[in-house]
Amino acid sequence: MCYEQSAYIVNLSKGYKPTKKWIKNIDQEVVTIGFPNLALEQLTSENNMVAITNDDTIKVFELSNAFIYNDFVEWKSNISIKKLFFFKYILIFATK
Repeated sequence: MCYEQSAYIVNLSKGYKPTKKWIKNIDQEVVTIGFPNLALEQLTSENNMVAITNDDTIKVFELSNAFIYNDFVEWKSNISIKKLFFFKYILIFATK
């Protein structure tokens, strides 16, 4: 799973679909992309990413090329937030 700017980079490279949710405890929207470990291995080798931190819970990579922050902000603003609806104790996820 990757978050925010990392999700943006993965979306540009692989085209995986991002999800935006409101996270109550940090009081903001967060964009995520989930993918299998094999896809992470392919992504890192295709983009010559070097692991700075690599353990069971977190992996941090150094990129050889930068991205424009304003492009990330625009990309994030164009993702619809997932809304939650409750009906008789059944949780239904729906997008706009």
